[in-house]
Amino acid sequence: LERGMRLRRAHVRYDAAAEDALFQALHEVRPVAGGEGATTDGPVPIFIVGMPRSGTTLLERMLGAHPQVADAGELRDFTTQMRWLTNRMGGPHPDRALAQAATTVDVAALGARYLAHTQWRAGGRSHYTDKLPTNFLNVGWIARALPQARILHMARAPVDSCFSNLKELFADAYPHSYDQHDMATHYRRYRALMAHWHQAFPGRVLDVHYERLVREPQAVAREVLAFCGLPWTDAVLAPQERGSAVATASSVQVREAIHPRFVGQWRRYARKLEPLCRELGPLAAAELAEAG
Repeated sequence: LERGMRLRRAHVRYDAAAEDALFQALHEVRPVAGGEGATTDGPVPIFIVGMPRSGTTLLERMLGAHPQVADAGELRDFTTQMRWLTNRMGGPHPDRALAQAATTVDVAALGARYLAHTQWRAGGRSHYTDKLPTNFLNVGWIARALPQARILHMARAPVDSCFSNLKELFADAYPHSYDQHDMATHYRRYRALMAHWHQAFPGRVLDVHYERLVREPQAVAREVLAFCGLPWTDAVLAPQERGSAVATASSVQVREAIHPRFVGQWRRYARKLEPLCRELGPLAAAELAEAG
């Protein structure tokens, strides 16, 4: 795996300084006094955010089994509309230039444009999911631009989360995931940013812990549906019975019933993952203690 990561790393571009600058800029995003955002009587978006390979697809499949929810997949519309309103060209994910330009963006227009481009995906249902993991970078603007939106943050234990990224061959995304040091540094930035969003926008984000979801699916599903304003249905507990296509790296796993087999998978390779654990520092302490 280490050899494969080194080979892959030679073919991707990763600018650690640019990523650090982006996260610093995002920590400056805060709510603004006065009414903001776009409201509508139409379908309500449910954003599912977090690290890749953290269980976001499982949560999407569970919600998509609800008769009032359509799973729209990994949409890039929110960042696209930010770029349109700020006139900043770039890729599908935010960068520092966009984050700085967006400080003066018309958030009501941003929300309205996002809804205008995505609500059709609900297909007549009252809610629809937008499961682009890296929208965790956009949480501040989502919270400001879409007061009615629900934001679910899929949280997974640090070492398990990082290891699941290291062993995945992504297409052209996540260039930090081919080196243990860079992976851990990115994860620490992500966790710090999520803590900032919780502090700046209290009550807007629900943390859904992967380990608890796979061990207590009914209890966690009830909390998620209540947060989203949706009634209970047993259908969300059997996402494997759905026949729709899955276009993510989790396409095999979500065909199975909900299970906890992937919890603690990193422990088999604990010695080889020592650089990752050292870089994660206190974040990895609980997992290391549990592993003995």
